[in-house]
Amino acid sequence: MSAVTHPTKFDSVLDLARLPWFTVEGGNRVVLAEGATEEIGPVIDSHTHLAMGFLRRLRIDLHRETPTVAYYLPVTLPVDLELYSNQNLDASAMFAMKADVSVLGLTAQGMRTTHTAPNLVRDMDSSESSDRWCCPSTFRSGPGTRMLSWKPPVDIPNWFRSARCIHSIATSSGA
Repeated sequence: MSAVTHPTKFDSVLDLARLPWFTVEGGNRVVLAEGATEEIGPVIDSHTHLAMGFLRRLRIDLHRETPTVAYYLPVTLPVDLELYSNQNLDASAMFAMKADVSVLGLTAQGMRTTHTAPNLVRDMDSSESSDRWCCPSTFRSGPGTRMLSWKPPVDIPNWFRSARCIHSIATSSGA
């Protein structure tokens, strides 16, 4: 019996549709192909955030659905599944992501305005996700780790789970 080998490098996120489990919907969204869950089992999104804001009161309507989501990993960039996800970002996308989770976190602007509960539900439904872990942000800042308290900012379905999430502001790889 020989194992089937699948590619791990793709021209874009949308190119994941070369794998038998995905298809592109609406020209800009990768979704699970029909019947994929029977082959690969249920999907659990193990790491996601709703729009993040810092220091000031969140100024983003977490109830608002938008037609598209601005992802930190643009769907047009090449993807290597063997790398840590942030290593797939080019310099421009890395700058945009860092700006969005820092300076723009003080405002009601940026990609975060599309990181809302209805958009997350839509994305998770398109992946037939059976469970979601919605992470509050915790950033390592010097010798200790400062934990930020979190409670759901909106009425979200009971299949959301909450867990603490630790991010380093910088790593040796710069990601």
